[in-house]
Amino acid sequence: MECSGSNAAIRSSLDLVSNAGRITLTGWPPRETSIPTDIITRKEIDIRGARTSAGEFEEAIELIYTKKVDVAKILTKTISLDEAPETIRDIEKNPGNYMKVVVKVDKTV
Repeated sequence: MECSGSNAAIRSSLDLVSNAGRITLTGWPPRETSIPTDIITRKEIDIRGARTSAGEFEEAIELIYTKKVDVAKILTKTISLDEAPETIRDIEKNPGNYMKVVVKVDKTV
């Protein structure tokens, strides 16, 4: 998922995504991003756009702060980066068992 909207990051995501991977773009780039369609075809990459929730973060923070929304109820589990492949396979097999998974990344990586 590319959230910064940086043209360079969007372009880099094509190099970094695995074969048959998926890129979701949520950021707003400052200008149009030129992308090499040959890489998309060769690597069989899916690219999706998703709108960010502009203007909704303040309300969400207030709902969480006042405990009107219990965010702990939507967190299925927290995993390490090493656990991600196995968890992704399980999500694909059992999507109904998951709401939200947080992947902790070691800062020394």
